Amino acid sequence: MTRSLLARSCALALIATALPPIGAADVAPSPGASASDARPRGVVRVEQGLLVDAGGPFWAIGVTYMAAPWFYKFDRARLERDLAFLADHGVDYVRVLGEVGGGFWRGREIDPRWPDYESVVGGLTDLAFDRFGLRVQWTVFGGVEASPTPADRQAVVDRVVDAIAARPNKVMLLEIANEGWKNGFEGAGGREELKALVRRAAARLGARRAGLPVAPTAPPSAGCDDVTAFYAGLDAQVATLHFSRDVSGPEREWAPIVEPIRYRPCPGTPAVVANNEPIGPRSSVESDDDPTRLVSAALVTLLSGVPLHVLHSRAGVRGDIDFASLPGVAATLSELQRVRPLVPRAIARATPVAADTPDALLELRSPVVPDIGAGPGVVAFQVVRLGEETLAVAVGVRGPLSLRARRVLSLEAHDLRTGSVVERVRVSAGEVVDLGGSDAWFVRARPDS
Repeated sequence: MTRSLLARSCALALIATALPPIGAADVAPSPGASASDARPRGVVRVEQGLLVDAGGPFWAIGVTYMAAPWFYKFDRARLERDLAFLADHGVDYVRVLGEVGGGFWRGREIDPRWPDYESVVGGLTDLAFDRFGLRVQWTVFGGVEASPTPADRQAVVDRVVDAIAARPNKVMLLEIANEGWKNGFEGAGGREELKALVRRAAARLGARRAGLPVAPTAPPSAGCDDVTAFYAGLDAQVATLHFSRDVSGPEREWAPIVEPIRYRPCPGTPAVVANNEPIGPRSSVESDDDPTRLVSAALVTLLSGVPLHVLHSRAGVRGDIDFASLPGVAATLSELQRVRPLVPRAIARATPVAADTPDALLELRSPVVPDIGAGPGVVAFQVVRLGEETLAVAVGVRGPLSLRARRVLSLEAHDLRTGSVVERVRVSAGEVVDLGGSDAWFVRARPDS
């Protein structure tokens, strides 16, 4: 028996037994500008390979907002409008720079020589969290124009650490440099300096009982040679990675979306990873403002065991355009708000499941064909199990997504193209469900009696 949800989508608001709602403790917090009780709680740390705070394991959606310290000092009203927009759209944290200048950044310099520099670091962190429920990821160096010597850079790290150590619950993590290998920390000597700064920052935070995760930088690629060069032997707790944005291969625009599926922690490197700067609206090199793919990217990240996903856009770099005006940002964040209650807070505990094994509740009948031009199929189908529940995301779908139930199941299917409400059906063992009309789907299933 085959059931087509495309043909019956209007009638399937609720059929038979729906999946039980996820309990409040299982849903990742969604802060809002006015929802103070939804603010994250406690200091972020890594325990047993999981990102945790006072509420236990969690995942979070971040947004690049590199120039935020400049706006805090020179255009507070604009900053507050942006933070309100992000908080109202369910963002959990912002990723900002502690120093940058010269060239592209002229007119938006963030300078540690400001006499009120510590007040800017602390004040921005307080404003983001206290007013808007947003944690801050501090990336100290976007460049070293104002800190030309190692001693200068040590001093800047110390000042940032001291400011955030006074308010550690408001910080997501500390990163020493943004792509440091090309922004002031070149070569083997630069790598060693980054590692020394990580150790210095971690020790200084620990002495103040503010043991936040500290990462050196995103290496040139997510390949093990590069990751190991920056992380092995460092005892860092989180790796900040910049996955490839290349769209020239057979997967085309879906290639950057599925990069986290392929990543496996390299020997001696952190188990916890941040998808720190993926392809996004008007990002450099290659960009993508399609909400379907950007929402899919977040879900692929989370179901790949990566608990931090950042929406990276042109609006979040110099801030020459605001977030609300940039195509793709509002629609993407709005759809993520609709999807996020479906993803358990502890998704990082989930176990990956191959869809062609008996352990999988759902058998994928559509062929996995990464070549977009090769006819019907899917680019990728990522499946995990958490307790009795199975969660899956299918991307790059051409034709129907065909799934076969291996037992009686309650099933929800969320169309990531239209942002439609979740369809709920009860399917019999052996029944095939065809999901049509979208190139990306999010599916949840659990055994039903």
